[in-house]
Amino acid sequence: MAMKAAGRFLSLVAGVVLVLAVGAVPALAQSVSGACLYSLDPTASQAFYISGNATMTTNCSIVTESSASDAFVMGGVDTLYLGNHAEVGVVGGWQLNGQSMIDTISNQQVQPVSISNPGDPLASVPAPTQGTVVSQVPVTYNSSNAPPNDTLSPGVYCGGLAIGNTGGVNFTMAPGTYIVAGGGFQITSLAMLQGPGVTVYNTSSGGWGCNASYAYGPISIDGQA
Repeated sequence: MAMKAAGRFLSLVAGVVLVLAVGAVPALAQSVSGACLYSLDPTASQAFYISGNATMTTNCSIVTESSASDAFVMGGVDTLYLGNHAEVGVVGGWQLNGQSMIDTISNQQVQPVSISNPGDPLASVPAPTQGTVVSQVPVTYNSSNAPPNDTLSPGVYCGGLAIGNTGGVNFTMAPGTYIVAGGGFQITSLAMLQGPGVTVYNTSSGGWGCNASYAYGPISIDGQA
């Protein structure tokens, strides 16, 4: 899955890519191989933040490019499982607050590693220019309001897209490009979501055929997602 925020990139879990900031492309001081989740803001505090009672698994590495002392933060009751010897590379500092990062192959607790800023890995990828409007109003899918066949359709979501408590059911994002036209993209409260071959482009509503105006909103994952 890939996600892009207006002019900014980040990439996420098991082939998920999220977009949060742009930059030049210097070399890594220490190699973090196989990254797919990038937080690219060069100075943000808590640029990559996992909170709530989250259990997150990724088979590809995480890169946080902020130089802040708290660039990568885990809070709440969190466990980050790193499959395939994935790593967390951070330009600045990190705060685990007693939470765990586990290498699932060695079954050992691990720490982030310090890196230099690798820049925007998706800078050469063109932004989408069109899409079919799926919803003219903000959409929240959960166990009480599931998408047809528990499957989301690609296209334009005016005002935002949120996935709440799925009641133990895995919702699937069908392959394609999801344009979140304002409002942001949230995965919260016991959500279970999968989506190989998916790109999420997070932007504002202007130019996407929305009947109302919606400002750009963040991408967030929280609350036992």
